[in-house]
Amino acid sequence: MTASDSATVRQLFDGLKRAPSAAGKYAPHKPLLLLLALARLQQGHAGPFAFTEVEEPLRQLLTEFGPSNAPNTRHLPY
Repeated sequence: MTASDSATVRQLFDGLKRAPSAAGKYAPHKPLLLLLALARLQQGHAGPFAFTEVEEPLRQLLTEFGPSNAPNTRHLPY
C-alpha cells in the first residue's frame, strides 16, 4: 500500500458518520463493522453477508475497543 492509498483509507474512515452515545463518546460500530467486512474480503469472502455472520465477532471487538455499553447496542449499530 502506498502512502497515497493509506491516506485515502484514513480519509474514508475519518468520514464515517458515527453516532454520539449517551455518555458523549462516539460509538465505534461502523468503523469496526467496516474492518470486519474488509477482513472478510481479505479472507476471500466476496459479496454481501448477513449481519448474523459478523454479529459475534463485532460483539467481541466492541467489548475490547468500545465504551462499556457498546456490546449491548450492537443490534442497533446505525
